[in-house]
Parts: sequence; C-alpha cells; structure tokens
Amino acid sequence: LNAFLEGTAQPLATSTEAGKSLEVLNTFARRHIYTSPEAHRIEIAGSTIMSGLLDHYSKLLRISRENFQHFIEHDAMPKKSGLDLEWRIYKQLSRRMLKCYKHFTHSKQLTPIEEWALRAHLVIDFVSGLTDASARDFYQNFMGISL
Repeated sequence: LNAFLEGTAQPLATSTEAGKSLEVLNTFARRHIYTSPEAHRIEIAGSTIMSGLLDHYSKLLRISRENFQHFIEHDAMPKKSGLDLEWRIYKQLSRRMLKCYKHFTHSKQLTPIEEWALRAHLVIDFVSGLTDASARDFYQNFMGISL
C-alpha cells in the first residue's frame, strides 16, 4: 500500500507475463490501429473528461475524516461546516459503493491513511465505473456546460 501511495510501485499491468503481453498489444494498437484524427480527438476528450471528474470528486479527499464520516453516518452535511459543494458531490456517489465503504470502515481501527485510501478507492471506483455517456454528462454538468 505504501509503495502505491508514494508512487514507487510498479504498475500492476506490467508486473506479470499477461500484463507485459497486454502492454505489447496496447502499444501496437496505439501505433497502428488508433491513428485517425477522430480517434485522437476522442482519446483527448476522454482524458480531459476523466481528469476533470477525478479533480472534481477529489474534493471529497480534501475534507476531514470526521466530516466525511458525518456524511456517511447521518446522510447530512455537518451544520455550519461550509461543505455545501462537497455535500452535493457526495450525494452523486453510488449508494452501493458508499455501503461498501461503510462496511470496510465501520468499527475498524483504521489509521488516517488507511481511511483516506478507502475513500480514494471509493472515488476511483465510482468514476471508473461510469459509462462513456454518463462520464460526459457528469463532466458537462460539473463544468457548467449543460444542466
């Protein structure tokens, strides 16, 4: 866990034989298959959308553990906390994923970094689980492009 948090861990996809084979196939596809200007535009847009969503949802990683736990336990924003935006972002998350987070954090003595890692996992799972259309719609909404 520490190696991943510190950014020193080897990518999982390249640490196995199957992962190395997949990387070769990905490199081949990037060089010889996905070369049209349309494919490039789609890839750039996708990257922008994912970065934007992760940046937006990462606001939930910047609030205190206590405030996030209040969201979870009371399904409400702490009074006079000034976390209006974070509360609205939180309410966008999947109830099923929040239930899993609560299960893994409930009645366990987690260190602050362990809890934060579970919260980061929650955010990444949610964003990565969005369909292309949902990700685009969420991004456009968050950016004020469409309502």
